[in-house]
Amino acid sequence: MLVVPLARRAVLHLLAGGLSLAALREPAIAESVTGDTARRCITVSDPSKTIVTCRGFGLSSDRLKSGAIESRVGGCAADEACIATSAVRNPTKYGPPWRPVSKLEDADRARAWRAVVAAVTDEPGLKIVEQDDNVPYLRAEAQATIPPDGTDDLEFVLRDEGGVRLLYRSATRQAVFLYPLQCAA
Repeated sequence: MLVVPLARRAVLHLLAGGLSLAALREPAIAESVTGDTARRCITVSDPSKTIVTCRGFGLSSDRLKSGAIESRVGGCAADEACIATSAVRNPTKYGPPWRPVSKLEDADRARAWRAVVAAVTDEPGLKIVEQDDNVPYLRAEAQATIPPDGTDDLEFVLRDEGGVRLLYRSATRQAVFLYPLQCAA
């Protein structure tokens, strides 16, 4: 007997006669379901769960009223485990920017950035995978707690407008949605 795991949406298409078995093995791209291209998500489902894996890291750019372009970390989607300084539309996922406690770091952007890089480097389990000292921007990865085989992305960008402040985003790439078990009576 051949058993092929099917996504719920694929079952509906199959019942409607509009899907071949070859297409069932392809993971759905979030854009095709939600229209969201910025998070670069892939969705894989089986009868018991759906795993959504998103790569929503990277800087976005905003044009200020002065005409200058400012880079910032992304916000948090409603369905992801995330906290960010840019999540102003979702108060439960918002974290305030960090300001240095040391007056030396508060007065010297380069010194403050070196302290951030040193703190990330010294933290067990974090691995710096992208660093641009000109912006300054840093992205690190760590093993997620939930799911245990998942990845957490941590991003930091330093600003120096009216004092040094560190913007950040921390998000788990994988979101696991479990379906309740149903028994036939």
